[in-house]
Amino acid sequence: TYMRLGVHGILKKQFDLDDLIECINHRNTPVLLVVADNKDFCLECKCFLQKEGFYILTAANNDGARDAIFHMRPTVVVLDMDIPDETGDEIFGTIQQNIPRVKIICCACSRATLSQKVARTIAKKGCAYLDKPVKLPELCALVRELTALV
Repeated sequence: TYMRLGVHGILKKQFDLDDLIECINHRNTPVLLVVADNKDFCLECKCFLQKEGFYILTAANNDGARDAIFHMRPTVVVLDMDIPDETGDEIFGTIQQNIPRVKIICCACSRATLSQKVARTIAKKGCAYLDKPVKLPELCALVRELTALV
C-alpha cells in the first residue's frame, strides 16, 4: 500500500485528496519519492530532505510506488533495491515505464547485486547509485545535482 508521512509525521496508508492539495501547495518544490521498506529510513529522509526544501513522499513496496508515481509524478525517486519479497528491478521498471525522464537514485548493499539493466541505466546521466547505509548529506547533495538536470 502507498505510505506517506503526513505533514505532522503521521503515517498514512492511502493516497487521498489531502496529499494532492499538499502537493499543489508545493508545486514549485521538487517532489521526491522514497521507496524503502524501512520506516525509520523513510522518516529520516523525510525530515532531513524537507528541511532542505524538498517535498517528500514514501512508499514501502511496488504497489505504493506505482500509486505515488501515477498520482504525484515525482522528480526524483530514491529506491532501495533490497526490499524483501520484491525485486528492485520490478520497481525500477515500473518507475521507468511510467515516468521515463525521472531521475532515480538506487541504494543497495553492493553494486554487484544490481542487474545489468539497472547498472546500465545508472551509468547514464540522470541516475545514480549509493551504498547502504545511506548518508543523508550525501543523498541530499545527489538529489540537488539531479534536480538541477530537470
